[in-house]
Amino acid sequence: MRNTHGFYAAVFCGCAVILFSAPFASGQVTTGEVTQQPPQPVDPKPAAPNAGNQPPSAKSGVRIPLISAKRMTPSQLDKENEKRPGPQIPKDEQLKIDPNQNAKLPYQDLIKIAQSDASQPKDAKIYTLQISSTRAGVKPSEIELFIDTPDVPMVLPVSEEGYFQVPYSIDMYEQNPHLVANQPKGSLNISVKLALPKVDPPKIVDGKVRYQELFRPLLEMAKAMAKVDQSFGKAGNQQFALEIITGTEPIHVNRALGQRTISPNTDGKIYMIYERLLFEENPEISVPLKTTVNVRPVSPREAALIRAQ
Repeated sequence: MRNTHGFYAAVFCGCAVILFSAPFASGQVTTGEVTQQPPQPVDPKPAAPNAGNQPPSAKSGVRIPLISAKRMTPSQLDKENEKRPGPQIPKDEQLKIDPNQNAKLPYQDLIKIAQSDASQPKDAKIYTLQISSTRAGVKPSEIELFIDTPDVPMVLPVSEEGYFQVPYSIDMYEQNPHLVANQPKGSLNISVKLALPKVDPPKIVDGKVRYQELFRPLLEMAKAMAKVDQSFGKAGNQQFALEIITGTEPIHVNRALGQRTISPNTDGKIYMIYERLLFEENPEISVPLKTTVNVRPVSPREAALIRAQ
């Protein structure tokens, strides 16, 4: 994974990844490796994405229109930018983006992100993605994107809801030009729907389970996330946490140096973050007989609060 460009930040949409029931998780991710091979090259006139590759309808019930990517000359690019609201890239810098300031992402990494989206067809010739800014007051429609191809830039129009389309081509994949935005690097998120592995629940016998077995499903899911975002789970980044629903009863971590009791919050839930030291020690954990274990994504701040409890 190349994450030096600071194009995306790894932040989930606040959705819950419930272990053993939800096969997908929606989230914003950084670049990462995928095992899937690149699809076939795009046709001269690529077909529109199928129904499964379309964004949701607007509140009015009308499908959000998306325009396929098109090539433009610099003068046409000027006219296109003049039509669109929001902050513009200065005309004299539209083709001279400062790599130290503006968000950039290699085309190959963009395609890998698109291919990691479980909602996209495996053989897609056009990928539909959704982008947003972390900067307050910046609307999706104010984000301007283009692929910096050698001859003329390929403009990728962004809808009011942040949807844009990326065509796949073997030539561009080999050339690997940058996707360039008119926003600062590190300020843009792209939403994808990730297919999570099907994992077996931890084996709890007579209310007892070892630490490694309890965290096994979480680690398997985190490993799958790392294929898309290698910063996931590392210090200062988003990670998974165990949500243990016990009601009013606590759990007990029976360590070699003594027993540690963790009580549930007012919602009857206990949250635990993976700790390498405990994983290596592998203590036995006592839990109530009727206990539900879920895996949920948490922010760095939430992870720090859980760890401090």
